[in-house]
Amino acid sequence: MRLKPQGVGRYFSAAFLAFWLCGWAVGEAFAIWILVKGGHALLTGTPPEPGRAPLEVGPALAMGGFLLFWLAIWTMGGFAAIWALL
Repeated sequence: MRLKPQGVGRYFSAAFLAFWLCGWAVGEAFAIWILVKGGHALLTGTPPEPGRAPLEVGPALAMGGFLLFWLAIWTMGGFAAIWALL
């Protein structure tokens, strides 16, 4: 048995998924930007922004590990939403 979406209701779920995917893309880009900026600051020993102290290795690696884990789950959720939208 296969359920096929019918009626006007399918457009509401599609609109919600499209809106959610816009937020998903922003979250994905932000996490990647933080990882790249933090990785560059950690490898070069320079502060991430002017007027700040250089990063400490332990907390920076812990935060990077958390962001990588979060980004992996966030990416899978986004791909599932894209698949559902299509």
